[in-house]
Amino acid sequence: MPDFKTATGLLLPGLWPEGNVTLKGSSALFIPPSSFRELLESGKSVVPFFPPSPLVTGPAADLLHRAAGLYRTPDGSGSTAEWKLESAKSSAKVVLDGRVAQLPTIRAESWFGLFEVLADETNPLVIAVLPQTGVGGPMEIFAPANVLRTLLAYRVVAIETARGARDDA
Repeated sequence: MPDFKTATGLLLPGLWPEGNVTLKGSSALFIPPSSFRELLESGKSVVPFFPPSPLVTGPAADLLHRAAGLYRTPDGSGSTAEWKLESAKSSAKVVLDGRVAQLPTIRAESWFGLFEVLADETNPLVIAVLPQTGVGGPMEIFAPANVLRTLLAYRVVAIETARGARDDA
């Protein structure tokens, strides 16, 4: 379960532990509203992946940690947590409360890949992630992008709101 009061880090579904667990600092599929505002205002923000935890283990977590360790910008600067705004005006087709809707989104990128986020400051849900790590070259052997895509890519195709659930009752 996400910890929205103290959340700072995105926890991709491929890293979620089994069972009903709350991980301190995890925002699950959401980015902090402050990071969303910063992306729009300055064109970049720090959005860390959830840090290693004894509860976040397995092949996907190991590969993500390895890929982050291998990542280097050409000039040696940069952070694996830095996102850059790619597009402030985009949209995505989602089934919302049982009806097809075109929702406004923003797109950002990082060393890890591409992110699509609902353009809603109070509800910045990351609706899609496509890993395309900037590791490359011979280092690709140790953290292959195609394997990261298989384990960590996702797209939200349907959203059921509390209002929509009440309408169905």
